Amino acid sequence: MFRKSCILVISFLTILLVGCGRKERVVTFAVGGAPNEIEFWETLVKEFTRQTGIKVNILRQPTDTDQRRQGLVISLKAKKADPDVFLMDVAWVAQFGASEWLEPLDDYIKKEKINLDAFFNKVVNLVDRYKGKLIALPVYIDAGVLYYRKDLLRKYGYSKPPNTWDELVNCALKIQKSMRKTNPNFYGFLWQGAQYEGLVCNWLEFAASNGGGIIFKDGKIRLNLHRESHSCEQPSAKLSCDNSKISKGRVRTQCNGGVVERETSCSLKCWWHSHSNKRW
Repeated sequence: MFRKSCILVISFLTILLVGCGRKERVVTFAVGGAPNEIEFWETLVKEFTRQTGIKVNILRQPTDTDQRRQGLVISLKAKKADPDVFLMDVAWVAQFGASEWLEPLDDYIKKEKINLDAFFNKVVNLVDRYKGKLIALPVYIDAGVLYYRKDLLRKYGYSKPPNTWDELVNCALKIQKSMRKTNPNFYGFLWQGAQYEGLVCNWLEFAASNGGGIIFKDGKIRLNLHRESHSCEQPSAKLSCDNSKISKGRVRTQCNGGVVERETSCSLKCWWHSHSNKRW
């Protein structure tokens, strides 16, 4: 969603092995994202080259995750030599694995005695293995985050942010009601509700916390939609129902670095990622 849960499909070890297999020891690394993300990778690549002597050419991809995926699929289907290493969304791992585009990393990990605990073993086993083989390693860990305005919470008598959907709805309604006296376009709550992957992530949080969600049954994917899980009477559903009046809805936001727009909203719910502390 952006914002994404990106995966390093060929690990640091693969960079070494691919590099050693070429006379010029040059590796092409495809990466996209916001300017600060590109800057991060440029700095890391310089450090890597300084330590190993292996030159890395950065192939810049678009910021948009769908365009990035399309560019990778075209190159991989055509069996082009580049890129050697690339970042990908967590949701693509199984698809790319089924297409046999990813080099298994198990032998490299074993040879170099890499401790996978540094990459969060539970995440690795859940996402980065396909048919038992390790085919990717995480660079980012995604998590749902609630940003909020401390100044407004203090102003309206709240000493801490809401812990439940009920508290969030009541807090947003109270603050919004007062703020709209001078700003009719003020909303108590913003979330990623446009028709894209951010909507799915947020909806799953709403549904799962009310007994619903996605289940796998008889080899099929099914939606578990109990009456109570999607009724507009439920607190989490009120965040997105038109009659709640606290959510703008249909917002496709990149979270703006976690900044809640001071003039238009009190809180922002989005999925965000952070860099792993492990630097290669």
